[in-house]
Amino acid sequence: MGLPPRPQRRKEVTHMFKKLMVGGAAAAAIAAAGIAAAGPAGATIAVIGGEGDHSAVNYPDELRYAGITHEDANNAADLGSRLCAKRYDGYSERQLIRELDGPDTPYNYEESLVMVRGAEFHFCPEYD
Repeated sequence: MGLPPRPQRRKEVTHMFKKLMVGGAAAAAIAAAGIAAAGPAGATIAVIGGEGDHSAVNYPDELRYAGITHEDANNAADLGSRLCAKRYDGYSERQLIRELDGPDTPYNYEESLVMVRGAEFHFCPEYD
């Protein structure tokens, strides 16, 4: 059975190359969409400790993982308690994030999200 004549082979190779190019472009588009959907890296929350553990050690460890390094154990426990008290008072998670992410605060949205969600996880899991 030998090879097809030269023009036929060229056509087959060209067709195969076009398929690879289209397939590669589709794979790249899918990968880019997956990366875009993953969201900002700063929003990654490390789960350290257990839900409702009221830990003044685990909560600041989560904050440090997110790049918030100035909170020590005492400050973090106070922050977690204050955020939960506001949740008990009727503040929504979104309101707390906006309050922490305000123009007069040193935190960005991702850091505020980590602070609120971490406080809920450790200090008031009924809102988590």
